[in-house]
Amino acid sequence: MFNISTSSTESLVTLVPEGRLDTINSISLESVLCPILDNQDYIIINFSKCTYLASSGIRLLIMATKSLSSKGGGLFLSNLSPEVYMVLEMAGLISVLQIAKSEEIARKRISLIREEKIKSHELQFGGATYLVECLADSALRSFMWYDPDIVGYDELVIASGVGSPAESTDDSSDDRGIFVLIGNCCGFIPFNTTIPPDFRVMSEPSKGALYIDRAFSLKGEATYRVRLISPENVAMTNIKEALMHIAEKSASDSLRAVAIADFNMATPSLTIIFKTENAANGIFPTTIYGARFSLLNILKPENEGSFISFASRNLTIDNIISVTTTDVAPVLNNPLMWIFCSEGWIAPDSERIKVECSDGLEMQPYKRYLSRKLYNDSARIVVKMLHGGYSAETFQVDSYDREGRKMRPTVLKIAGRDIISREAERCTNYALPYIMNNSAMVLGTVNFCDKGALRYNFVGIGGEGSKLEWLTHYFNTMPVEQLETLFDKIFLKILNPWYGQPVIKEIKQYKDHDPRLTFFPNLCDVAERELDISVDDKYIVIDGIDREQINPYWFLKYEYKRREERTIDYNVSVCHGDLNMQNILLDRDMNVYLIDFSETRPRAVISDFARLEVIFMIESALLDTPRNIKKTIDLVYDFYNQEVIDKKRSFIWKGEIPEIVRRNISLAYKMREYAIQSLPEDRSIVQYYIAMLEWTLPIVCYGSVSLNHKKLSAFIAGKLCEKLLELD
Repeated sequence: MFNISTSSTESLVTLVPEGRLDTINSISLESVLCPILDNQDYIIINFSKCTYLASSGIRLLIMATKSLSSKGGGLFLSNLSPEVYMVLEMAGLISVLQIAKSEEIARKRISLIREEKIKSHELQFGGATYLVECLADSALRSFMWYDPDIVGYDELVIASGVGSPAESTDDSSDDRGIFVLIGNCCGFIPFNTTIPPDFRVMSEPSKGALYIDRAFSLKGEATYRVRLISPENVAMTNIKEALMHIAEKSASDSLRAVAIADFNMATPSLTIIFKTENAANGIFPTTIYGARFSLLNILKPENEGSFISFASRNLTIDNIISVTTTDVAPVLNNPLMWIFCSEGWIAPDSERIKVECSDGLEMQPYKRYLSRKLYNDSARIVVKMLHGGYSAETFQVDSYDREGRKMRPTVLKIAGRDIISREAERCTNYALPYIMNNSAMVLGTVNFCDKGALRYNFVGIGGEGSKLEWLTHYFNTMPVEQLETLFDKIFLKILNPWYGQPVIKEIKQYKDHDPRLTFFPNLCDVAERELDISVDDKYIVIDGIDREQINPYWFLKYEYKRREERTIDYNVSVCHGDLNMQNILLDRDMNVYLIDFSETRPRAVISDFARLEVIFMIESALLDTPRNIKKTIDLVYDFYNQEVIDKKRSFIWKGEIPEIVRRNISLAYKMREYAIQSLPEDRSIVQYYIAMLEWTLPIVCYGSVSLNHKKLSAFIAGKLCEKLLELD
């Protein structure tokens, strides 16, 4: 049997449904609830005796919520049983409905809300009557921005000053002018009168940014809201005097800004003006800071107490006609006004995330902006450069909460927006499901113009105290025998889920490994400039090597084009795609951590091994003396004269520092051993050489290598091309 009991205390009605609130019983509850909705602003429904809620009951709760909210009240649900809570949770209504653990808690919350309701009084001034509503506890904070920077809309909230849209990483001052920001809408009036005023409306404030030179900004609600009661129209001079009278009635308050909504149906508008007298000791000129938004229509105010809420409903992309200087109409129709007052100015740094750089690092404004967006859970971050790659920069970040406690160390990566997007996606799809002790987890990504940033959780398995070192460190300090053992661990154990489980798929041999399709679209032009060779010459002699050979950049331009659609069936696995020794880190216990997954995807299983061989045999080649250069040329000429991947040859090095060369050759053969284990039958070296070319050809573009290394890379690339013309 279904029953509904009601009780009323302190002008507050509570309903207690008892039994199943199914389709039939929802009709009974509705018949009791609807008459109460007409006379109450807040209602509590106590579900302590109800364990079933049907969809019809949910619709009834939503209807009651909307009805009460429309007149500034609300519906509270209390004492939810687990069954009813689960139904609302599955419907996605937990964050929509107001839920209290008990009826007593609901009553206290409603009491507090009522106490904070707007206090109002009428004011007779200049022959007009106004309703002045004092917005209790508005706690408005006003900020003065002195220094040029990129600032988010959500950092400013309500603001005006000198600036321009931040829509490029290049801070051009050509379009500087007065800006006015209200929530997610910003108007711009350039100083250059040949540039017309414009505005931007963001879907949410967190997506907008400004270049500012100086600015005022306000956070919090208006101190007063003023409505004209009579007459219907009033002169602007009368309104100005009335507003100043209201603002100055309290000696502790200082007027910061006034916003005026003009409900003239022929020319509706919303205007905001900042008071700048005596601000910042004259740093701000006497220019009027503010703007008038001319509107197509102006919506009547609802019961919202928030100026931002009212403005956001009216300042939409399809409703703004234009933005101009603050030329308020001489006569206003039924105006609605907001007065913003505060005590003193606050320095923005007191609330902004502090970005500190160590070791002499200087970060451009857009990088600081990205850092603040990405570390919005911190009060302070200390940024240290780890390394700058060809297409990305990586930073170590120590972050601290608002009480000064150190948070877990992380890594910040800044690169092109598309690279960051791929990195986050491919880390999730290819790294986390497979790599056993890789702790690199993406904690968030943000974008600014064509740039993006990514935050990695990067705590070692040993905890915060773990010290992580690039694999490069061990490559340069560890004996070759220990390096071989370390590489066995990395590739045969940690990364075995990738390379140890290849599948046969069709691949495009050359197109899949064309370096121009990833990071190096202008590779041929760079090669021609750096090495003084023409890519249209089939044969070349590289200065200092003096051996005629195939021009590898001719091969790239013409032979890749001829072969780009050629396909073969080959072993395919997940590959990192840009595996180098600064994408592999180890802690003191030799636990392995990979980063930089922007190019990670299924491809020819030997791709990563070939990539590392290029690092060992070319980028790490010993080219410090003329003798070592000559001996290196002789060595690699023979080394890349092989036709099968599993053939090992002995090489005699007659130059200086033999242990470095032995290390490079030993690790190159290690890579081929791993490739062989991933290729049960195929022993041809053709695909391995094609994969090597993907990373040998672009070395000419690297700013971090010597000219001799660029020449060596072109020589070896030419040798690989000769073998491909012979074997393929």
